[in-house]
Amino acid sequence: MIKILIIDENDDHRTFLKYAFTEEKQILKEIGFDETFEVYEAKDGIEGMKMAQVFEPDIVILEEALKDISGIKLCQRIKGMYNNIPIIFLTANNDFRLKEMAFQSGASDYIVKPAHPYEIFIRIKKHYEYYETQKKLVKTLENYEKDLKIARSVQKNLLPKTKKINNVLFDYIYISSHNTSGDMLEVISLNDGRVFAYMYDISGHGVTSALLSIIVKQEIEQIVKNEGINNLKEMVLKLEDNTREYFFDGRYFTGIFSIISNNEIEYANMAHRELIFLNSGNLEYDSRTDFPLGVGLINKTNLNIFKRKIEKGTLILFYTDGILDIEDFDDEKFYETLTSKKYYYPMDIVERLKKDFDIYLDGRFPIDDISVLVLKLEE
Repeated sequence: MIKILIIDENDDHRTFLKYAFTEEKQILKEIGFDETFEVYEAKDGIEGMKMAQVFEPDIVILEEALKDISGIKLCQRIKGMYNNIPIIFLTANNDFRLKEMAFQSGASDYIVKPAHPYEIFIRIKKHYEYYETQKKLVKTLENYEKDLKIARSVQKNLLPKTKKINNVLFDYIYISSHNTSGDMLEVISLNDGRVFAYMYDISGHGVTSALLSIIVKQEIEQIVKNEGINNLKEMVLKLEDNTREYFFDGRYFTGIFSIISNNEIEYANMAHRELIFLNSGNLEYDSRTDFPLGVGLINKTNLNIFKRKIEKGTLILFYTDGILDIEDFDDEKFYETLTSKKYYYPMDIVERLKKDFDIYLDGRFPIDDISVLVLKLEE
């Protein structure tokens, strides 16, 4: 049912239009506009405004020459209530300047009387179909925004709830982009007292990336629960095998997976950002990487596990490349922040970086998810 509001002071014109919409079935069928119409009539502008508020029409047919209010002003007011509604002027005035004013006021079309029902129907059909497409698009976008909001919330709720696991202190930053991506981080206690810390980043944006992020996290949890992690290389290869079926159409994920124990860290870097080590204001990093996960490129022979002794007071930092997508914030500024003073605890670095991000983002969503994880062995 399409609701039509006719605003015209001339009784004969309103009667003609109502008859056309309710009785000219053959013409409507010929042009593929075989719809049912509910027609409302208003004899002046004030009544038309009230009826527009009450009935919320799908289309308004408007005579410009009204005594109580000009059609131009009425068009502006109705568009103020329903921005996307098609308003079609149907008037005897063929003045070019008036046409220009009508379109500037928000009119979708301007038809000069007298007009054959065929012409009126053809034009209304075009504008109604466009109007319906807009409504569906708006609804789709609204639903997508809701899905994104849910995805951001779910991802956030999966982040660590504590800041200490065994003898490892840690803190983190997670700032979701508007379209959400696939960042995830976690610190887990293993049965033998070691600590498993990881971060990964799913390629792409949107709900799909968020869902893949959750799937990967679930796979990691299953591996840890069912098999434990006796060998980091085997764990990463197992994760690759278990998740490959979910990654296609060019999707993949990068990540750093590490085990911390007895003043030592062993780690695998799968095409992720470098691992950073901070000690007394001195910064070192390890940028050695292997292939990303999810695309079937890694195997036992080309997957490297690196080991490093952790000196007393060393802070270990993982991060995703969303940091470097912040406007005017690059590697140089990032490293400058990390080396600008001596940091003793993970929360010190996190608080400083949060302040920097707040300044550079200035209340905006980042282009990509921003994740930072800072760890330190308790002395």
